[in-house]
Amino acid sequence: MMRRTILSALLVPLLGVLALLALSLRSPEAGSAATVDEGPLAEAMEAIEDELRALREGMKKGAEGTPDCLRAVAALQVAAGEAKVAVPPMAEEKEGAERADFLREFRRSLIGMQRKLLDLEERLLDGKLEEAQALYKEVRRMEDSGHERFAGDH
Repeated sequence: MMRRTILSALLVPLLGVLALLALSLRSPEAGSAATVDEGPLAEAMEAIEDELRALREGMKKGAEGTPDCLRAVAALQVAAGEAKVAVPPMAEEKEGAERADFLREFRRSLIGMQRKLLDLEERLLDGKLEEAQALYKEVRRMEDSGHERFAGDH
């Protein structure tokens, strides 16, 4: 039984490493960049949209909605963290320094969103709902602006 547990503990990480290696070795013709509709970035962006809606609905309830808002803000923070380490499809069109600058600005924009989300969370905890609402609007504007800058949405 112990031998089986040790084998399982070693096999699972090994399979993960092999899967990552296989993905990194694939040829460019096998499918270059992920599209906006798939991959980790798309999943994170979908989560951000869903949680922004949940946050908006929670805020409509006033103080009663604070627990829902706090849950949504925490989920938004996680999704923003997942998004900031992803590579947007538009980055695949860029090379060298231009690509590095694009990725740096993409990540900085999400760091800014995370800061606003932390501020929003504090306002909710302090019962400052009007300030939280204003921060929600800023986060929503940041999200819209990010789509324009990094996804080409107009």
